[in-house]
Amino acid sequence: MPSYCVCVEFDNANASPDTYADLFDALQDVHGAVGPAPNGNLSARLTIEADSVLQAATLGIERTQSAITGQQGSPSNVTGVEVITEAERDRRLAEGEQEEESQPPSVSTRGPVRPYCVYVEFDNANASPDTYADLFDALQDVHGAVGPAPSGNLSARLTIESSGLKEACAVGLNALKEATQHCSLHIEPALITVRTEERK
Repeated sequence: MPSYCVCVEFDNANASPDTYADLFDALQDVHGAVGPAPNGNLSARLTIEADSVLQAATLGIERTQSAITGQQGSPSNVTGVEVITEAERDRRLAEGEQEEESQPPSVSTRGPVRPYCVYVEFDNANASPDTYADLFDALQDVHGAVGPAPSGNLSARLTIESSGLKEACAVGLNALKEATQHCSLHIEPALITVRTEERK
């Protein structure tokens, strides 16, 4: 069954940081990522296995509405949905990276430093309890949490202080690389998600 990338947009431009965080947590089993759409509305992107684009759209809408239902002040009114194949998503990402590399560097792109949540899943469903414990210990300085992903794969979630999303991703991946080397693990990330992490 093919996988599709489904982006669902809600009619809510005033979602609180808690709403984003709760929706992100509720969509972990479908590799969900949340953030504002270009118009500021709350949106979610998830991976859905389906027989067709139509079925993927239906399942994506149902899954995000189910995740957001019951959250105070969070409407479940969907204003839009986009469905593309995973291959098309990868092509667009590669195309976007090429465009960014061709842009001249700006004088200063650093923004204010804030915390980012970096979630990484490894292609390893057979990690031992000692591996989880060792990796947890090695990630203490970046507030690491380690556990099995919904797929059973080894996963880690870190908090990285950074001035931007790309920098947070790079710092998080470097911290994980050092931690896995320290634990003598020879594994590569299979999935990476980065989002802002609002302090309460």
